[in-house]
Order: sequence, then C-alpha cells, then structure tokens
Amino acid sequence: MPTQDFVVLSPAVRQGQITSPSVQSPANILGIRFTLNLLLADKLATGLTASLHVEHSVDGSTNWLPVCGFGWTSYGPAGFRTNPDPFLTFKPTAFPSEFFRAILDVPQSLSVGATITVTT
Repeated sequence: MPTQDFVVLSPAVRQGQITSPSVQSPANILGIRFTLNLLLADKLATGLTASLHVEHSVDGSTNWLPVCGFGWTSYGPAGFRTNPDPFLTFKPTAFPSEFFRAILDVPQSLSVGATITVTT
C-alpha cells in the first residue's frame, strides 16, 4: 500500500494547546499516522511532557468524540538507545464521511513539529 508524508506542523519551540482545523478524510485513505517530531535533546531531558489526541465529529463543528491519543513524557538521559518519536495511528474508514481534528497539548516549552503519513 502506498504512503505519503506531509509536514503539518513545522518544527519550532511551542507551548500551549494547538487544535488543527477539522478535515474530512477521503474514502481512499486507509490509514493515518501522526508523528510528533522532537529534538533528541528534548527526548533525553527529564520531565518534559506532551499529549496528542484525534477526535471525530459527524458535522465538523460539534460533538467531538475521541478516536485515539497518547501522553508522552521525555525519556531522560537513560533513553539514549530507545528514543523514537511518539506516534499514533488510526483507520479513518472506521468513521465514514466524518470529520477529524488533532489536538496537541504542550504544557511547557518544547521543540516539536508534526508529520502525517497517509496510507492509500
């Protein structure tokens, strides 16, 4: 199955909550993967956190319901060998004709970007 990557949030120092615009997934999209792109120094720091959640709605403006999400905590200095960028995946075909949005919450300053990989 072919995949294509899209940078949806350019890497920069961020803090606070970022909510994407709502989008309707075309029927030919079989899978979506959101990856948070983090600096190695931030991944090896102690006590940094972030969360990413995807929600769906029938009309794109009300009644947002959870699809999937995660909370991330930096790996600390011992995480040097196991420090992947955190990600989540979901199948939009489970919610035909619905709208999606992503919510990134960064409670402290963190260098972060985001990439979406689409599988058709």
